[in-house]
Amino acid sequence: MMVLMKLHPIRGNPPDIPEGSSVTITGYVDDRQYKNDSYILILKDAYSQESSHSRDSLLVYLENEPPHFKKFPAIGSRLTVRGKMSLFPEATNPGQFDLKNHYHIRGIHYRLFHGDILSYGKKHDILREQLFRLRLRIEEVYDSLLPGDDSGVLKAMILGDRTDLDLDIKTLYRKSGIAHALAISGVKTPSLSYG
Repeated sequence: MMVLMKLHPIRGNPPDIPEGSSVTITGYVDDRQYKNDSYILILKDAYSQESSHSRDSLLVYLENEPPHFKKFPAIGSRLTVRGKMSLFPEATNPGQFDLKNHYHIRGIHYRLFHGDILSYGKKHDILREQLFRLRLRIEEVYDSLLPGDDSGVLKAMILGDRTDLDLDIKTLYRKSGIAHALAISGVKTPSLSYG
């Protein structure tokens, strides 16, 4: 952990906005995820109109589900969103997973709940968006051709997407000492490696 902090140190502090405040944020879409029945945008180089805080990265949990995941603002597009500001909780017990530290190492200091997209630009990162769409298409093919557990394992190994990986299978791989097989393809740039 200390080595990772040296390579990618914790930057800055959370914005000077009270927890639960409604804020308007403008930033660039760095990634899109569908996780635990939530649509999540990761914004980078984001700033709040209500704060003098420097630009940062944050998670935005969207309030309204779009008609299709591909209809989201494209990766690299400039976006303005409004939502309720929330800080990450710290670990309170020894050995407990520290969500705050996990995200702070990645330069993410807070998240927005009930996010409502106000506007977004059409200009985006064409290559990253096409790669993202290719990954979605591959996931669709795996899901249509394979049973759920097999599809989840293949997506974890090939695409680095562990959201559909069954907990029992994760445990089995860990106990067998081959959990690294699920993590090899999941190695991403620090800005994209989210819990």
